[in-house]
Amino acid sequence: MKRRLGKRHSRSRWTKYGFAVSVAALALLIRFPLAPSLGAKVPYLTFFLATAASAVFGGFGPGVVTTVLGALFTVFWMTPGPLKFAGVDEYLGLARFLVGGGVISYLTGSLREARSHEAALRQYFQQTLLSIGDAVISTDDDRRVLLMNRTAEELTGWTLAEAKGKAIEEVFRVVQEGADPPIEIPIERRVDAGTSAELANHMELITRKGDRVPIEDVGAAIKDEYGVSAGMVLVFRDITERKRGELALHRLNEDLKQFTYAATHDLREPLRMMTVSAQMLKRKLATQLDQESCRYVADIITGGQRISRLIDALLKFSRLGEIDQGQPKPVNAEAALIEALMDLQVAIDETHATVVHSKLPNVLGSHAQVRQLFQNLVGNAIKYRRAGVRPDVHVSAKREGDDWIFSVRDNGIGIDPAYRDQIFIPFKRLHGPEIAGSGIGLATCKRIVELYGGRIWVEPHPQAGSILSFSLHAAEEAGYAAS
Repeated sequence: MKRRLGKRHSRSRWTKYGFAVSVAALALLIRFPLAPSLGAKVPYLTFFLATAASAVFGGFGPGVVTTVLGALFTVFWMTPGPLKFAGVDEYLGLARFLVGGGVISYLTGSLREARSHEAALRQYFQQTLLSIGDAVISTDDDRRVLLMNRTAEELTGWTLAEAKGKAIEEVFRVVQEGADPPIEIPIERRVDAGTSAELANHMELITRKGDRVPIEDVGAAIKDEYGVSAGMVLVFRDITERKRGELALHRLNEDLKQFTYAATHDLREPLRMMTVSAQMLKRKLATQLDQESCRYVADIITGGQRISRLIDALLKFSRLGEIDQGQPKPVNAEAALIEALMDLQVAIDETHATVVHSKLPNVLGSHAQVRQLFQNLVGNAIKYRRAGVRPDVHVSAKREGDDWIFSVRDNGIGIDPAYRDQIFIPFKRLHGPEIAGSGIGLATCKRIVELYGGRIWVEPHPQAGSILSFSLHAAEEAGYAAS
């Protein structure tokens, strides 16, 4: 990587070594006029300077070349005769120059390479930030703008030339969404204590023209090798289109809810009249109708009652999530199950079912909906029983990470693995009219579980029946005290 970063800005070999030769020759030319005043003293003075200049320009290799040339030039032109030294001191001087020149070349060349690599890394980092599709603004430790990419320029209305050196609060003004007048959110709240923080998407950017643009952003402190803050970087994006989509979806959901309410209301009255009329007809003409006619009337009554149950189930299903829409609360799952079993007591007594449970934990959700969850699952376990076999239902829970996994095991007719996904589809019934039901019970369970971030699935029991399992977040993991 180092070679790739530095290669773009490196000088050619001919340029570097040509400079080394030229600067050595220049040092020799400068040394000649100084000969009368300096004499034989410090013969390598100008060549030391030339070596340093060559190493700064080209690195270690050119510095060594200049050193060697300086030694040769001195030996041939700065001494009484070629390779003629007056004494040992001259030889030692030559050796000191060669060693000193090598050290200077090495140290200066290393420093040059380090600075060159640092500059290349800095440019690479800037090019990376500028190439990011999201808007990016970086600052120094005084919170003044150093860099912003093209996307940031388009969103804020500031160019880099205009914004550079200005306080970040002037260029990047963020306010609470929908606040009128605007309530500004300080930078300190977005990048607190030098840590990275993903920010909520309920914020708006005030552009240079005064427009308000909904954004989401992430802020992080830039620290040096000692952990000291050296600035910050903000990455943000325009979420106008997403907001429009969310608004359209919200309106569509509201329209569907209103349609559901209206449809169920409009269907209830004629359905009630049809059922009541059929019941009155059966009572009034009971002695005049033959067996086939009585069956027709009974079918009308039964069908009307079933449609009425379907309407009730559809209305409840469409309203899931409207109640307890705030933060999930701690729910005692065991208490919710006991209340559900009280509601199922008639079915339990009629079928002589056995329902047992282990100790159940506290989870996050809504008490009413967790109770409905258990009521639907245990009710199905009793309803879909095998002929001549008493229902045996067991409810248990086990911990997996931050979640509790609940299992409702039964000894009923079981579920074909081919339909393990279809049973959670609304109005999807795998059995005929011989088993009563609306076909929306498990769909309701799935909706409740997913509403609180869980999942639900089914698997066959090793002996007979099935095991329906679902997950809910543990109350303790979200900072709640178990009750």
